[in-house]
Amino acid sequence: MLLLELFNELSVRPKNAKELKGLILQLAIQGKLTVKWREEHTNVEPASALIERIQEEKAKLVKENQFKKEILLPLIPEEEKPYVLPKGWIFVRLGSIIKISSGDGLTKINMDKNGEIPVFGGNGITGHHSKQNISKPTIVIGRV
Repeated sequence: MLLLELFNELSVRPKNAKELKGLILQLAIQGKLTVKWREEHTNVEPASALIERIQEEKAKLVKENQFKKEILLPLIPEEEKPYVLPKGWIFVRLGSIIKISSGDGLTKINMDKNGEIPVFGGNGITGHHSKQNISKPTIVIGRV
């Protein structure tokens, strides 16, 4: 496997850590790190079924006025797909499966320096604060 062949070379030099991280991420999104697991677990639900459930849940939340109706994003054309995915996987636009919104802009001056809650920005943790602004599981995408 490519990763095992390159691992020793990439792991012995600290400057190669970024390359190693990029290689692992690339192999992961292409499904190359889970080939054996998928062969052993053939009864796993295909991504298309999960996407359908997500769309149904969104529609339900829109009806209950808990979610704003979204503009449908176009499908990804074949020429935009950079590689072949494993069986059962599909390409989707990120905005079609998650809700993306801007958070609160908390400047360093307004942070509580004695707080224990990390504040994230475009380059990772930028400080700490005493109050959280999210109370449910969330993926944070730092912005610059």
